[in-house]
Order: sequence, then C-alpha cells, then structure tokens
Amino acid sequence: MQGFTLQDALKKHLEGDMGTAERMYRAILERHPNKFEPCFYMASLLTQQNKIGEAIVFLYRCSMLSDNPVVWNNLGSLFRRLNHTELAKEVLLKGMENPGELEADLCNNLGTTYVNEGAPSSGETFLRRAIRIEPEHVQAHWNLGLVLLENRRWEEGWKNYHYGTNSDERIGRWLTWPQWYGEKTSVCVYGEQGLGDEIMFSSMIPDVTEAAEEVVFECHPRLEQTFKRSFPGIHI
Repeated sequence: MQGFTLQDALKKHLEGDMGTAERMYRAILERHPNKFEPCFYMASLLTQQNKIGEAIVFLYRCSMLSDNPVVWNNLGSLFRRLNHTELAKEVLLKGMENPGELEADLCNNLGTTYVNEGAPSSGETFLRRAIRIEPEHVQAHWNLGLVLLENRRWEEGWKNYHYGTNSDERIGRWLTWPQWYGEKTSVCVYGEQGLGDEIMFSSMIPDVTEAAEEVVFECHPRLEQTFKRSFPGIHI
C-alpha cells in the first residue's frame, strides 16, 4: 500500500474495489489531512456504501477546506435521506450563496425538501427555477410532476411525470417500444409500483381495451390469476 497516489485510489474506487479504495483514501488523509479531493472522494465512497453518518462528517470537513457548492448539495441530499429537512434547507441555502453551475441541482434539492415538509408552493417555485436554468433537468421535471399531480393539475403534471422514465424513478420496461398515445394498435401495459398500486390502477384497463386493438398486461406473478379472472379478454 506504499507509494500509491490519489489517482490510484480513485481508480480502485471506480473499479468497485471499495475496501482497497477506502484504505488508500484514509492513508492519504493521514498524510494530507487538509487536502480537499481525498476527503471528498472518501465522502462519496461512504455514501455509496450507505454509511451516511460518516459521509456527512467528511463532507463537513470538505466544507472547511473549500466553498465548493457540490459539498453543500451533497450534504443537503444526505440530510434529506435522513429526513432532517431543516438541516437540508440550511446547507442547500448555503450552497445557493455561490451556486455556480450547480444552481439547478441546488434548486431541485431545495424544491423537493420544501415539498417533503408540506410546503408545495415554495417547492414548486424552486423546481420551476431549476427548469428555467436547465430546461431539460430531468429530476426537476419529475419532482415538479409529482407536486402538480398532488394538487390535481393533471395536464401539466402528467407531462412532467413522463420525465420519470429517464430519471431512474420509473421503470422503463419497454423503452424500445413507442409510447402509446391512444391510437388503435397493440398495447403493452405494465406495473411500475407495488402490488397495491397495480390493483388500484388496473381499474383503467377497461379504458385501454376499449381504445386499443389488442392489450397485453404484464403484472406481478401473484396477481396473474386475479387479473385473468377480472379481464378475460386480454393477454395477462
């Protein structure tokens, strides 16, 4: 383990050798405790390992070494994961003092933080600001869609909800197939959420069968027989 560089440690990190990378980062930090990069990479590695508390400690150390807005943005994301909304807002607003190219990401994180604490109006303001800065900010569109749907603003809400398939928030099971827009053709319907949501939203299957030429319904195996009895005219 002697004679290695930060780039050697980062290479191990990117290759997925987390144990070796962590040992190398720690050894580098013992020699250079005031270096921003190994401290930041260490925080990223710990986040990937879901060691959130320790990652937060390293990010705070990073904030003492640099006013880089990515530090505040990452801290905000971690505090949100732990449901510490006030702390999340505090560090994200700190990042907004000098946001640089991360302004859209910070606005997106702030928006969802406000929404999660029951302030959808403030959340919507920040999410729309993120989209003005970066019109194709996928995560901001997705989060805005959820806010709008929650407030029954259906048309704009569904347009933004569509971005979820590109944000890893929705399951893209058949992305090589074209999206269906109501034309008379064969249609595949599949569930994106859990069993309860599949059952609830299956109430729309009759509307699909009326509009489409043929319907294939891909469902959870535990629901197969139930749906076969409920919708005998389609392929389950």
